[in-house]
Formats: sequence, structure tokens, C-alpha cells
Amino acid sequence: MTPDDAGVQDSGTQTVGEECTEIGAEICTQDINGCGAPTTLADCMASFQPQCCIGTACDKVATVPESVVDSCKSEMDPPDCNALTNSVYPSDCQSVMSQ
Repeated sequence: MTPDDAGVQDSGTQTVGEECTEIGAEICTQDINGCGAPTTLADCMASFQPQCCIGTACDKVATVPESVVDSCKSEMDPPDCNALTNSVYPSDCQSVMSQ
């Protein structure tokens, strides 16, 4: 790695599943810690993951840039507890989930 590319992530290197896990962890953490959802992180993730990707779809190279994933995560803080209860997510999160 040269100083010119330090800190630069290549686009298209994450899978859909990795992006789903990343936003799912944020959504679940906010739901549990910010909204008091009576669940564990593992159970929440198990419930969220199929909403985002299933099976081989999770293995595909992600088409949504990391900046959108980051935006999704930042839109979750502070959490909209009513929206989370009803599985309504910010538009940037929906972009990741619809790959």
C-alpha cells in the first residue's frame, strides 16, 4: 500500500451479505440499546438477515458503495423506535437491502 491509497477502500470488494451484516448490526444495536427491544443481538440479526439477503444472493459483490452503508448507519442514530418496530428503515438502508 502506498501513501496515496492509504485508507481508500476498493469499491466492489464487499459482498451483499457483508453489507447486510454491517447495517443489521447497527439496526439491531439501536433497536436493543436505544429502544429497549426485548431481544438479543443474535436473535435480532437472525430475524433481520432474511429481510436483506438470502442464500447465494448474500455472496454477490455489493453494488451499493460503502458511503451509502455509512449513511444508513448514521441515519439510525438516534433511532426511530416506531419505525424499527415496524421494520421501516431509512432510504439508504433500503438501498442496501434491495441489491
